Amino acid sequence: MPENKFKIAKAEAGDAKAIWLIRNSRPVRKNSLTGKAIDFKSHKAWFANKYFNRPVNHCFVLKEKKGIIGYCRFDLCKNKYVVSIAVGPSYHGSGFGDRLLSRAVEFVEANKEIIAEIKLKNLQSIKLFQKNGFEIYRQDKEIFHLKLNRQKNSFYKDAVKLYYLLLKQPPRKSQAIIWPQGDRYDRGRKVLELYQRKWAPIIAITGNNALIGENDRAEEKNISVERMASWLIRRGVSQQDIIIDKNSLNTKEQAGNIMNLAKSKKYKSIILVGSAYYQPRAFLTFLKSAAISGWQGRIINQPAVMPWNKVPGGRKKFVWQYFMEEMEKISKYKKDLVNIRQGIKNLTKA
Repeated sequence: MPENKFKIAKAEAGDAKAIWLIRNSRPVRKNSLTGKAIDFKSHKAWFANKYFNRPVNHCFVLKEKKGIIGYCRFDLCKNKYVVSIAVGPSYHGSGFGDRLLSRAVEFVEANKEIIAEIKLKNLQSIKLFQKNGFEIYRQDKEIFHLKLNRQKNSFYKDAVKLYYLLLKQPPRKSQAIIWPQGDRYDRGRKVLELYQRKWAPIIAITGNNALIGENDRAEEKNISVERMASWLIRRGVSQQDIIIDKNSLNTKEQAGNIMNLAKSKKYKSIILVGSAYYQPRAFLTFLKSAAISGWQGRIINQPAVMPWNKVPGGRKKFVWQYFMEEMEKISKYKKDLVNIRQGIKNLTKA
């Protein structure tokens, strides 16, 4: 919808019913923490007390010609704002939630922390909040707890944008599938699927046999590159179709050795398969190594996606925790990577 056809405004007392209808719709209740329907009389009294008798709380609405199509609430609790957002069911998937949240947070006091609580299964809301600078910082049995990182907001929003672009990239016929060592066999399943569907005739495994024990690399119990190859062979991959690089101790070395291979073999494109949480840093590192080596081919991303609340193979923490660590590593190892916006440009160019 064009910008001039909708507006975000402070809610008025007369908006109570429109907000109640959205809140009580089945799809919205399904993702709410309580899930219970609320009668209008109770809602109206609550709404008036919450947002008109207590000015510290805020409620914003998204309006268009037909009326209110969404709302975003900020309720002060223990000196923190708890944000809740909903859009009418007929407008789901139209980008209105993104517009509403990104604009609404600008109206809230900058000296107050903003947090959100989202069900583990509500993947669309998690994506929405991550795109707008919210980071997962805690996980309960059924809920993710997120907070807005104002200081890193621009960097984090760019990183999340890159992450979701990587997930959306379609496969493309290539000369080799790259399987970087890590997370045991989690990435191997995606590698095998791509090979079986004939997206590429060669699988290149890159890693080492020196840092595969838990005592060698903290919180990481890897498998040898030979075991990775054997796993593929047992599932029908010809040994002749497997190339092994066992001289790479880290992502930078993996990227450098694979780029040299791609250049020597005159590959036009390769498919990079990392774990999804790790894919942004891997991709940015491979792009930097491609530039250094002079390889001018295309890197296709096909990450192995795992739920945010899963523990990757051989590790001890959840996927969302490793994703946050990867964001830090992108900054820490920035000399070894192209920057995030260069990565986005690479993915969005014609």
